[in-house]
Amino acid sequence: AYLIDLNQLIYFLRQKKYSLELSEITKSELREYLESISVLSPASIKRKIATIKVLFNFLEFEEIVINNPLR
Repeated sequence: AYLIDLNQLIYFLRQKKYSLELSEITKSELREYLESISVLSPASIKRKIATIKVLFNFLEFEEIVINNPLR
């Protein structure tokens, strides 16, 4: 399920022609993505948010991204 969540985020970014570079993903792009999935069940939305949070927390911990867009 988590891999599907990340693939859906990548698909969204590609569709909008946003950068796929993790360090270039912005808070507004993520907000737009969350708005696009607002039709899903609350449980699905929570899982997708949790997946993205864990990804960016890991990237921040590993110093791959300096600014975590979810903070």
